[in-house]
Amino acid sequence: MLKTSKLIALLTGLTLGIFLTILVRKFTAFNIDNKISLEINPFELVSICINILIAYYLTVVFGKKNDVAKSEKDLLIRYFEDFKKDKDIIISESISSILKEDRNDNQINSQLKYLRQKLNMNLSILVDRKFFPQNHIIKQNAEAKMRNIWEKITNTPANHQHGFNLENELSSARTLSTELDKLLFEIIILINAK
Repeated sequence: MLKTSKLIALLTGLTLGIFLTILVRKFTAFNIDNKISLEINPFELVSICINILIAYYLTVVFGKKNDVAKSEKDLLIRYFEDFKKDKDIIISESISSILKEDRNDNQINSQLKYLRQKLNMNLSILVDRKFFPQNHIIKQNAEAKMRNIWEKITNTPANHQHGFNLENELSSARTLSTELDKLLFEIIILINAK
């Protein structure tokens, strides 16, 4: 928004310069004689000053509103980026511990519950800020993907059961994680578009 405020200030200054040049040429008379005369209408001078103050006020007020909206968007985007980083780390560590048969089910459940809560909090902030409605398809899909990741990772048996392919389940969790990344990207685009 710094670029916008600089652009507004530049355009305001340019407009005022052109306006003052026209006023000076219209209402003043410069003679090449020994005397130089300058005529200024005090009412127009007051009008110019008021216009300058109004332009400055509008620039300050609208500039602050734009800055607040931009910082809100940046903060929301950062929430989703942090969630994605946490998700990638937790899922990778969980899958790694399951494959090494060094699993701690309580820790895995706790971390995945934290991820689900963090995603739900981020999505509820978007609903509260009216970025999209409660029943938006992207919101529902993101929640479903996170729930499915949790189910795929936590419902894997500790001991290999007959007919159960652990690698397929964990691979499916990774695929769901990638699909969730795509939804997070779409959410960030929605935030920026608003």
